[in-house]
Amino acid sequence: MDKVETGEFHKAIEAKAFMNMLRAFYQQPLEIDGYDDLNYMTDDAKFYGCLPIVSYALNATLSRGDEEGRYLNDIPPHHGPNLIASAASLRNASLFKECVVLCAGPWKDPEFCEESFRHEHDREKYFMLPYELYKRISESIASVHWDFITCSTRGDEDDNKTRDEKAAWRHTMEVTAEKLKSRTENHDIPRAEYYRSLLDEEFGPFGCEYIREELKDLLENRLPINRRAEAGKADFKEHFISVQVYDHELPWDVNDTSMDW
Repeated sequence: MDKVETGEFHKAIEAKAFMNMLRAFYQQPLEIDGYDDLNYMTDDAKFYGCLPIVSYALNATLSRGDEEGRYLNDIPPHHGPNLIASAASLRNASLFKECVVLCAGPWKDPEFCEESFRHEHDREKYFMLPYELYKRISESIASVHWDFITCSTRGDEDDNKTRDEKAAWRHTMEVTAEKLKSRTENHDIPRAEYYRSLLDEEFGPFGCEYIREELKDLLENRLPINRRAEAGKADFKEHFISVQVYDHELPWDVNDTSMDW
């Protein structure tokens, strides 16, 4: 995109942002088709001192549902860092929770959370919550691996299993152990899609419901907005989205009903 095209693009975004702000005043649905739309609109709302009005309009827009093609109801996972500062400025709890889970979700080095933020002056302010969520995801994965270990040793002793079922159990756990070992040796930390494959393919119906339930919990979707997302599939193949963000963890007081921010 050359300078002329860039200039025209910014003019169009700025005009759309201002129109969105006017829509908020007249209680009309907002038209948000990307993070630039939201960020420019938030900047305008700050300048004109109408963040609460725009925030309430954004809530109404989010509540319209998740019809196909609506950006805010289907935010691409890698867009979370681009939206988090505006979500905090607007004190929009649903959008902010969505963003921090998207930031924490990829099973990579935790420095990803910090490096992914584009707003350098806001980075320290918003970094700690995604990092805390990343630790919770780590604990959940460690719990699943511990179940792999304990179940692989006691599953063979279950008297309710037939000989063939015990043999199938041993084979399943041996295959799983080998996969985990090879991943570790290759420094390739398993992503959500790997655990999805365990849930979908590796475990049969012979006495492993407990592990299946653990895997289901790990791959649960607790995003407050995009309820169609599936951890380990499509755009979320490396994302864990099972962590929950509580109101008391937000960087503002949700009980503050004043209109002054």
